[in-house]
Amino acid sequence: MKKHSEDAAAKINLFLHITGKRPDGYHLLYSHVVFCPDIADRIVYKETKGNSFTFKVKGPYRDSAPADDSNLVVKTLKLFCEKFDLLLCGEITLYKNLPVGAGIGGGSSDAASAAVRVMRQRRSDFFHVFTR
Repeated sequence: MKKHSEDAAAKINLFLHITGKRPDGYHLLYSHVVFCPDIADRIVYKETKGNSFTFKVKGPYRDSAPADDSNLVVKTLKLFCEKFDLLLCGEITLYKNLPVGAGIGGGSSDAASAAVRVMRQRRSDFFHVFTR
């Protein structure tokens, strides 16, 4: 079976200023960030037979990251597939190398990398991404 992977690089805030608060309670931010490609989580996509979808978390920080629908990777993939009317099948393994809650963007970087992979796969037959 074919495999592809995406690295989800750590994000370092060079500065971060809270400039206000939105009506929904989230803060308005002004920041400047850099990404560290050598420090990253890795998302591995494996093609499988059939239409099943599985998600696993491995790596040194696996116990800190949920391996269910509450994970930002799964939430992002479900939202993306719903929005673009896609059916996503295969196996995703998140290798959690970045500590959860450390403020280095691990979860959001993982989610963004998952969305990038789906967009790339939509242009190919890999990973069974089909238009319904």
